[in-house]
Amino acid sequence: MDYTGGFVLPLAIGFGTAVVGTGSIVPAGSGTLTLTSANSSSPSTPIVIVLSPAVPSTSSTSWTNYVTGVVVEYMKDLAPSNLTLSLTISISGNVPLGSGLSSSASLEVAVGRFIEEVFAASDHADLLYTACARHPAIGISRAIRTQNAENTFCSSPCGIMDQFISSCGLPHSLLLIDCLSNTFKPVPMHGDDVSLIVANSNVTHSISGGEYPKRVVQCQTATEVVAKGSGVDTLRHCTMAHLEAKKGELDDVTYRRALHVIGENERTNKTVEALSRGDYATVGKLMTESHESLDKNFKVTCPELNILHKISLVYEGGGRRARSAHDWRRVRGVRHYARQEGDGGQDHGVDRERVQREERRRRVQALRQHGVRGSHGRSAVA
Repeated sequence: MDYTGGFVLPLAIGFGTAVVGTGSIVPAGSGTLTLTSANSSSPSTPIVIVLSPAVPSTSSTSWTNYVTGVVVEYMKDLAPSNLTLSLTISISGNVPLGSGLSSSASLEVAVGRFIEEVFAASDHADLLYTACARHPAIGISRAIRTQNAENTFCSSPCGIMDQFISSCGLPHSLLLIDCLSNTFKPVPMHGDDVSLIVANSNVTHSISGGEYPKRVVQCQTATEVVAKGSGVDTLRHCTMAHLEAKKGELDDVTYRRALHVIGENERTNKTVEALSRGDYATVGKLMTESHESLDKNFKVTCPELNILHKISLVYEGGGRRARSAHDWRRVRGVRHYARQEGDGGQDHGVDRERVQREERRRRVQALRQHGVRGSHGRSAVA
C-alpha cells in the first residue's frame, strides 16, 4: 500500500546483494560506469556506460537500468560542481529474481551504499552528506533516491516499501513504515518460539509490467473519488464509512481496490498492536484476512500462491498444531509466521531443523497432490 501513502509492515530476510569495486569523483564528461554481474548471462563480460548528464537507459528491460538509474540519482549532487562519478563495480546476489523478494531494490540499495562510500572517501563528502552514511536519516534518503531511480529510469511505478526495508531494515524487527511521511518505527518480533518461513512459489512477476501499473491507476481513481470526495487527501485517511458513502460513484473493480487498501491499512495497524503484546493468534487471523482480500478484492494472487495459503492454514509441527499465525503472502515474498503452541507455549525440546525439514516435505507433497510440479518455473519450493 506504499504507493497510496498508507502503512506497510515489511521485514528484512537473510538474502542480499554485494557490490565491490572502485570509484572516484571526476570532472564532468569523463565519467564511466563499468559493470559485471555474477548473476548475468555473461558474468565475465564488462558493460561500459558513459556517464553523461543525460544517460540513456541501455534498453527497456536491461538489469543495468537499475544500476545506472541509481548512479544518475547521485550524480545530481555533483552536477552543480561540474563533477561526476566514475565507477567500476562487480555485483553478486542471492535474492531470487522475479520472486517478489525485492531483488531490484536490493540491487539499487547496494549500489547506492557503494556510491556513498565513494563520496565518503573523496574530498567531496560534503556534497552528499555531513552525517554518517549509516544514520537512519541517510537510510531514508537512500530509499527515496533508489525508489526515484526505479520510477524514472526503469518505468516502474513502484512505491517505496522495497527500497525502504532494504535500506533501513533491522535485525529481529519488522518496520512499520508511514509511506506518506517516509518515517518508520521498528516493531520487534518477540519470543524464541516464533518462526518465519519464506516459500518461493517460483511464479515470477514484474512491477513495470503486468497488473501492477493497473493497480496504481485504479487506486489513484479511488483516491480521487473516495478520499478527496470525502475531504481527505489519501485512502489511508479514509474509513469504511467513507468508502460506502461513495460506493455509488465507483465501478465494482475500483470499489474493491479501495476496499482492500482501506482494510489493509486497518489490518496493518492492528497487526502492530498484536505483535506488541505477542498475540500471534491475532497476527495469523489478520494475515489470513489480508490474503483473502488480496485474492478477492485486489486480484494479485495466483493458483500456486493460493495453494500455499491453503496448505499453510493447518499443518503439524513437532507433534503440535501450529494454529496461530497461518498465512502465506506474496508481499515481498511469501511469508508465514508460525508460533508453535504447546502446554504453556513451552518448547519441550523440539528439534526445529527436523520440524522445518518435515514441514518442507509436507508442503512439497501437498503441492504435488494439487498438481503443482517443478517444471516451467511454476513449482513451489521451501
